[in-house]
Order: sequence, then C-alpha cells, then structure tokens
Amino acid sequence: MLTSCSKERDINYYKTYSIEGKKSEPKKRNYYTLFCKNSSGQICLVESFEIFYVFKKNNLAGKYDVFYNDILNEKKSMTINSTDHVCFEIDKKIENDYRELNRNDFLLKYAYKSTDNKRYLINNKLVGNNNLCVAYFLFKSGFGITFNDYLGSYYVDNLTVHYLND
Repeated sequence: MLTSCSKERDINYYKTYSIEGKKSEPKKRNYYTLFCKNSSGQICLVESFEIFYVFKKNNLAGKYDVFYNDILNEKKSMTINSTDHVCFEIDKKIENDYRELNRNDFLLKYAYKSTDNKRYLINNKLVGNNNLCVAYFLFKSGFGITFNDYLGSYYVDNLTVHYLND
C-alpha cells in the first residue's frame, strides 16, 4: 500500500498552535501535549516552554519559530532525561498502521467520539505506552492532544493544520 505524501510534510507547529510573544519572552503555557525525539531516539512528552528555554539557554542563532518547528518535526533532537520526562519507544504495529492508514482511518481505529461529539478519546484499553504511541502518531498527523488527568484519558482535537512552505 502507498503511503500518503501528506504524512511526510512538515507541520508548522508554531503557527498551528498559535504561539505568540517575542523571542525574548517565555511562551505562554500550551495545554496541548507535544512530542519530540530525545538524543537517545526515544519519543518524549515536552511542553512548549521547555523548547523555549533550550533555545534561550543555549543562545541559539536563528529564529525561534524555526527551532520550535525543527524540534517538533524531529529535524533536531533535545537532550531530555527519561527519568524527568515521560519517554517511550515506538510500537511497530501502531507505526505500521500509521503508515498504511489514512489520517481518519487511523484515528477511528484507535479512538472513539467523546460524549460531547466534538472530539475523540484515545482508547484507554491500549496496554503499556501504546496510548502514548497512538497520541504521538495523531500529533504527527496534525491533531491536538490533551490529557485529562481526572479521567486518565487522552483527548484528540481536530486542529487547523498549517504546513511549512505553504
């Protein structure tokens, strides 16, 4: 089966998540769950302010929005200690489903409509870190992921996705 080329396009996460502010100011807390690759090749949950602080602390040259997109599009990795963050390995079966299914079929295979019918919930019967793995691939597909710590569930919002070079 052919893989959709749209999955391979880089998302402009900076614009998709509507981050505002000047480079010299810390970014407002983003309630969406973000995923990046650490220097060990694991996928880790990270918050937008952490990306900002890495940029600021290291006095990196260039524009912050480019750095932000490079981190979330996995063109660059961050040094993240897996004891301080939630990090996990990719499940090969879920990765294969991501590559073979279109965006909506992947969503419907692993999530169901919430009671408000405005968003989806990732199936909480997935074992181990598979719910995070599904959340990661939905994130890569341009969905917004939030965590409800009261229910222990991940919600999926359909965002207006902006792509780089559009």
